Parts: sequence; structure tokens; C-alpha cells
Amino acid sequence: MVTFVQSFCKHFAAAHPQQEWYLLDVVVPSQRIALHLKKELNQYVVGSAWLPNIRTINDFIGEYYPQKPMDGITTLFELYQSYCKVVSNAESFDQFLNWGNQIIGDFNDIDKYLLDDKQVFGNLKSIKEIESWSLNAETLTETQQRFLAFWEKLGEVYSQFKLDTNEKGWCTGAQMYRDLATEPYRYFASFKNKHVYFLAFNALSKSEELIFNYFVKSGQGTCFWDADEYYLKDVHQEAGLFIRQFQKWSGHQSVGISNALQGEAKFIQIYSAKSNLDQVNVVAKIIGENNNFNENNSAVVFADEGLLRPFLAAIPENIQQMNVAMGYPLRETYSFTLLDIIFKTLKSISRYKNKQYLYFKDFDQLFNNEMIRTFLLAKGIRLQSLIQEVKKFNFTYIPKSRIIESLKDQSALFSFLWYDEQRSAVEQLNHITQLFDEIRSVYLQHKKDSIELEALYKLNKDLTLTKTYLLRYPYISTTEGLRIITHQLLRSETIDFFGEPLQGLQVLGLLETRGLDFENVILVSCNEEVLPKSSFNDSLMPIDLRTFFGLPTKQQKDAIFAYYFYRLIQRAKNIHLVYNDGLTEKLNSTEKSRYLLQLEKEVCTSNPAIVLRNHQIDFERLSTTQVSAEKVIIKDEIYYQKLDAFLQGGISISAINTYLTCPKNFYIKYLLRIGDETEIEETIEVSTYGTIVHEVLQSLYQTAFPLLTVAAIDQMLADYESATNRVFNKYFPAGNYLEGKNYLQYMLALQTVRAFLNKEKSFVSDNGVISLIGLEQKFERVAEIETEKGIKQVTFKGVFDRVDKIGSKTRIIDYKTGIVEAKDLVVDTANLGKKHKVNQLLFYVYLMQGKDLNTPHLTSGIFSFKRMNQGLLNLRMDKEEIIDFDETLMEAYTYFLNEVVQSMYASENEVRHNVESPYCEYCN
Repeated sequence: MVTFVQSFCKHFAAAHPQQEWYLLDVVVPSQRIALHLKKELNQYVVGSAWLPNIRTINDFIGEYYPQKPMDGITTLFELYQSYCKVVSNAESFDQFLNWGNQIIGDFNDIDKYLLDDKQVFGNLKSIKEIESWSLNAETLTETQQRFLAFWEKLGEVYSQFKLDTNEKGWCTGAQMYRDLATEPYRYFASFKNKHVYFLAFNALSKSEELIFNYFVKSGQGTCFWDADEYYLKDVHQEAGLFIRQFQKWSGHQSVGISNALQGEAKFIQIYSAKSNLDQVNVVAKIIGENNNFNENNSAVVFADEGLLRPFLAAIPENIQQMNVAMGYPLRETYSFTLLDIIFKTLKSISRYKNKQYLYFKDFDQLFNNEMIRTFLLAKGIRLQSLIQEVKKFNFTYIPKSRIIESLKDQSALFSFLWYDEQRSAVEQLNHITQLFDEIRSVYLQHKKDSIELEALYKLNKDLTLTKTYLLRYPYISTTEGLRIITHQLLRSETIDFFGEPLQGLQVLGLLETRGLDFENVILVSCNEEVLPKSSFNDSLMPIDLRTFFGLPTKQQKDAIFAYYFYRLIQRAKNIHLVYNDGLTEKLNSTEKSRYLLQLEKEVCTSNPAIVLRNHQIDFERLSTTQVSAEKVIIKDEIYYQKLDAFLQGGISISAINTYLTCPKNFYIKYLLRIGDETEIEETIEVSTYGTIVHEVLQSLYQTAFPLLTVAAIDQMLADYESATNRVFNKYFPAGNYLEGKNYLQYMLALQTVRAFLNKEKSFVSDNGVISLIGLEQKFERVAEIETEKGIKQVTFKGVFDRVDKIGSKTRIIDYKTGIVEAKDLVVDTANLGKKHKVNQLLFYVYLMQGKDLNTPHLTSGIFSFKRMNQGLLNLRMDKEEIIDFDETLMEAYTYFLNEVVQSMYASENEVRHNVESPYCEYCN
């Protein structure tokens, strides 16, 4: 394989005597290719020699321009100052931040593409006037007038901004390119008796194109395009869009132009992965099975740079040398995530202006962050008791005093969590910087995570730099403004890795591959929205106006990514392309990249020497503690040990019904004891509402025990409000049940309890005094059941809401806050267990009969609070209410329970998800 760098260096060495090299310039798109050029040119050096001046385009033209461009943050603040001079009722800087970057982007486009600003803003104003026409009104509304005034002033803001920055001796990068392109003979007058080569460029702005063109026409410059005939000659191939245009003035240099995509053999393999993270496993497998990735001409290229970190943790052992040429984005680090959490918390605090409480979601998000937890643990601080207290008592707003008490001597470090209208943005940043300083000190002592250590260092450095901006430009007044300006400074930051850039496996981002060729290539994240990257129109100009003025649109951006893709593979021999065909992340699609489809349908058709294969690798592993609906549980010795222990401890009717619905869900929930964590209920859950109503009734009925009379019920009607308040306060001690949706639930509970007591009063008046036997009473019954694994001792257990006696009838009563109908309680002896409510009531009778109790005329029923008028609904056989459960029915039910336990011990080796069960909490 002859690389682009080799082709150029061979031409360069033949065209110029070695003693003249120092007079020459080579301009490249990145420092990465500059290193490879220097290495290759050394092959042609005889004795000693000065190499040509190899540098990037910004370094090259910056030498000939008297002013230094401003950085992005300074540009934003300076633009705001100019905006305030032009607009009398200017918005605050925080509001300006919402669209300030769009204006800068459009101003840069105007300069880079050498547009007439008056023509652009005139057209833009006209378009906005048309959009604001009010055909049914004689005059525009006040909002429409303000809208148009903004567009009228935009041109003045552009002119004022230019004037202000020039007076200070500053400029934007786009202004520098514009001036150089407009008067190249003036700025490049000192470029004499020299020659410049422009290498491996693709998309150029109009100003860049004119600068290159100036050197080419004057005979002082040559452009070498790195491309392939396949996409250059085909006008429909977007990858060659730019170079085809530039060849009209640069000439058709054959050096650097390959014909490999159509004329050389290639082995292309396409892999579909089940998730973004699974792509890393695919890459590790490819490298582990191919020793040629140990060679210097191999590369792993990440279209999605966020996958670098998991890749570094999965590098196969057979890799001897590796160089990470790409930087790991700071925004992908845990440190940046923590900063984002802090800003979200501060925004919430500033919104509610609460000085004495912290919202539980803010508390949970911040103090459950891994970095904060690591820091506090290193300081000997554990918040577990506070977290349990918050969950137990449903603190929607956590008292400041409790947090300070729990944080002990570190509480001052978190003082920024309490709202203070006098605190400035700089003071806020000081607090945050101090916290990150302390966290980094802990990480230096206890953690070996070099990425996070470097991230913490860069984060603090940039936060300190942000403070200098705020002191120079004191415009930020809100937390959101502080977040935006800080993120803007941090978003382009990367964590750099140290390595030998010319040895071993190279790990790069897509941009770093420009001008470089590798024989063995893995390209990761070949998905639409990544390759090509989905581009949103971050511009104030409508797409039609951008097209009219020749500004870049989505079509040009897609062409850039097409070029990156084809250029990367054009000279490669062994190509591995990996994409996500499974789980999505955020709003991203998992659609296969269009370039993979083009390879299959077009490139392979035009070049029969290309071998293309598709692979699908499944890395899913079975685990007894981490399972999915498609996987099964193997009944091994551990399974039976867990089952024995559980059944001896006691199995409830809820567990039995769960098993009948889905055996696998039963295994996960009851044997592995994987359940939902207790969560704080900002809005009262249905289950909690039911529990509260049950407890209110229990507390009231306890006062009447053991006889329920009309007088006793009258006393309960007098006490029910205070009893309801006590129970609600137990679950929500912060009192948040008295506001919002919770207050409606509270009022509904009062109404339900009152209506139920009135219903009871009416019943007692008509039928006589009720004798209360038990409230929330626990019952157990032990049985020995013969199974395939021997005789097992099983404890059946349950808690009855209420057992009472009226006349000669003993009643087992269960309360339900949901809807229950009479048809739900009809017993079908041929299908016991099919109806969960029937199963529950029969189970209670089974437990009751296991005790040596005098229970004549026994009934079992449900009282539905949502169907109060129905009264107590008892179990029925056909249409007849069951009184005195006969021996035949209870023998059938006992046999049914035995069958349930026997099936748990059955010899089939697998526990599977019941595909007919759509409600599993843990299977799906």
C-alpha cells in the first residue's frame, strides 16, 4: 500500500533539492499528519538538512496577519457590549446567551464566505417582515414590532461589533480570513522566493479557497488533494463534491489521487452490535483475533468519541503498543457530569429561593453521585441514615439542619446549596471550584482513575479561567447564565493521552485520520446521526437564504462526512465496520449508516475484488442475578437452597399469585430478593394511599374493640379526621400531603373513611352489634408436602385485614381500594388459582381452618371502597354465597396448594418467563 504521505514525500523530494527545503512551507489540516510527513521525509534526507516548515492552516496564515483572533468566550462578551450600544432596550446577558452564539456563527459565515453584510441583513429583514405580516389587522402587534426591530438592528450590531473590536486591536478568526482573502497581495507580500503546498484539505470556505487560489495562480502554491477516482469522477457521489469544484482552479494533480476503491482487493466485514457499549466488545474481539493490529499500519477510529473510555477498559492482552491520538471529550467524564448536576441543583434552588430546605430530587441527584460519595466516604461521612430517614418519612423538602448535621465538618463546603440572593456568580464559582479541589485531593490519594484526575485538573483550570472572564465582563446574573458560559468554555476540552504517535495501534477520532492511511482499519459507530452526524441548523438565517448566498447547509455537511468515510477506507486492505443495531441511547437512531448501504450496493458492484461479509456477534451472558425475559433460570443446587429457606420462612398469597403469573418473576423477586428500592413519593402512590386508608381504619376500629356498636361508630366519625391526619403525617411528615395533587388524595381518603363508617353504622343499625375478633391479625399454617426433592416443610402465612362475627356468621374481610365486582369472586373448582381474588380468599379460609378455632358459618369476602354501595362481596359458588366451606372444596384447594409447591420442585431444569404475562416487574 502506497499512502498519501508517501506519494507526496516522493514527489516533494524529487521536485526540490534538499538544500532548498527550508524555504518551503507545507500546510496541513492537523498536527497528526505533520508528524507522519516529518517521519517520511527523513527517509529522503542525505546527511543533514532543514525540513520544510510543516504547520496547520491557522498557524500559516496567522503569521501574516497583524492581529490575533479572540477566543470564543471573549467574542461572545464583546458582541454583547456592541449589541447593548445599538439596542436601547437590550435584553440581559443571560437572555442574550440563548441566541448569541447563533449570531456569532452567522457573522463568521458572512466573513468566511465574503458576503455583503448589507445585502444579507437586508434580505433577512425582508423575509422576517413577510413572516410577520398580519393580513387581518391594519397594524402589527407590539410583539411583531419588537420582533422586526431586532432584525432591523442586526446589521447595525454587525457593523458596531467590527468597529469596537478593531478599535481594541482585536478580530475574529473569520475576519482574519476575510481580510487575507480580500487583499492577499498585501498581507502575503513578504512571501517571496518560496513555495507552499496545501495537503489533504477537503471542504474550504470561500475565503480559504481564495487564499489557496491566490498562491496557485501566482505560481507559489500547489494543492494536493487526497481522494479516490471512484468518488471524484462520479458527480452523484457526495464525497467528491468539494474537490471536484476545487480542481477547476487547482489543476488535476495525480499525486495523492488513488484508484483503490475500484481497482484493488479489499476484505470488508460489517458487524452489528446490540448496543453502543457492545460495539466496544466487538472491537476488542476483532483486535484479539487479528494479530495484524499490532502493526504500525493499523487503526481503530471512533466516529462517536464517547466510546473511547469503555474501549480503554476492554483492550485485549495481545496488543503490545498502542497510541491514543484522539482526546477524550471532557464532557464525557464523570467530573463534567457532576458539574452539570451541581448547576441543575443550583438552578432549582434559585428558582424556589428556599433557604432552609433542599428539594429531595436535588439532594438525591447530588449526594448519590459516585464522586461525591467517594469524597464523603474518604472524609468518614456516611449519609445512609439521613437517606433512610428521608425515604421513611417521605421528606419532599429536606431540612437544612439535618443535612448540615449529617455532613459534619464538610458542611461548609456545600454551603452554596442554600439560596443567597447576595451571592455573585464569581462567588458561586469559587464555591464550586473549592469543592472540585477537595474532590481531586481525595482522588489523588485513593483513586487510580487517571482520566478523572486529569478531568478534575482541567475542570478547575477552566472554572478559574471563567472567573477571570466574569470579573472582566460582569454581566451574568443567573445560575443558568453561569452554566451556559461555563459549558461553552468546557465543551471543546479534551483529555489528552501520552504515547508514541508513530508506533503501534493508533486510536483516533474521525477528524484525526485526514491525510493518513492504514492497512487495517476498524471504524466504530457506523450509524445514521453519527455517520453522517445529524446537523441541526444553528443559524438565524433560513435555509433558502443560506442556499442563495452559497453558505453551508446540511447537504455540504453530509458531503464532508462522506469524504471522511471513503477517504479512510480507500487505501485500506482489511476493513471492519461496526454499528449499533440494538439499544438506542437518548434520542439517537440505531439505523445503519447510508455509507454501509452504499458499500454493499454500489462500491462492491463496481469492484468485484472486494469481499464483503456481514456478522452479528451476541455478547449477552446469563447471570442468576441479572436476567432478561429471553433467558431462563437453571434449577441448580443454589436454587433449591433458596427455595427451601423461603418456603420454611413462609410464603404469602401474594408470592403464590406472583408464581402463578410468572415463575421467573417469582424467582427474581422472592428468592433473589431483588425488589424496588424505597422511593420518596412526591405524589402519593396508589399502593401508599391504600395502606394509609387501611391503617386509619385499623386505628379507629382498635378504639371500638371488641364490640362495634352505633355509639362506637359515632365516636369514630368524630375522630376520623384526626386519625387520618396522624397516619398521613406518619408517611409524609414534611406535610406535603396538604398541597397539589396530594391534597386531593388526602381529601379522597377522608371521604372514603367517612363513607365507609356511615355504611358500617347503617349495617349495625339494621343487623345488630358486630363482634371484632381480629384486626390486621397474622395467621400461619405449616404443611408437609411431598415433592420430587423429598418431603418439604412449608409455612403458609397471611395477614387478615379483619375477622368479625355478626349473629351466627364469622366473616374474613379484606379491604380493597380498587374496583371489585361480584363476578370476580365466583369459585371455579376446575380452575383454582386463575382468579387471584378468589385464590386470596380461599387461602385465608385455609389458614383459618388450620387453627383450632370455633368458626361456625364461616364466610370470606372483600369490601371495595370504590364500590361502597355493593357492601361486602363474599365468595360464591355459582350464584350462591359460600357459608361453611365444605370439606370437598377445601380438599381441592389444599391439593391445589400442594401442586403449586410441587411444581416449584419439579424436575424440569429451567424456570422461564411466562410469555402470557405482560406485567412482570423484573423479567422485562
